[in-house]
Amino acid sequence: MVREWRVNPNFASVNFQEAGASALALSLLNRGVGVEAGLSNPEAPDIFIKSGIASRILRLLIEPQEQNLEAAMGTVRNIKDALARARLDLPIVLHGTEKKCLGTTR
Repeated sequence: MVREWRVNPNFASVNFQEAGASALALSLLNRGVGVEAGLSNPEAPDIFIKSGIASRILRLLIEPQEQNLEAAMGTVRNIKDALARARLDLPIVLHGTEKKCLGTTR
């Protein structure tokens, strides 16, 4: 579907816990569309890291799904730890909904 677009957006969010995320992100990047990599669970950073596109993305969007703030922050820590182990230092937007709002950080 991306190949059929006539007008590209400036950027798109790609959720790396979803099937086909790496291929979609690469397709977007190859069309000149910026990619914001969405990470919402402890498995997502591993998928993102293995994709090999870290140097090409705009930023990371960490968006834990837990509504309990303590649990959500635990997910954030797990994701950030995985990124640190991979020595990735990328801009991060922390995204919360409903009962949680987490702010922004680098």
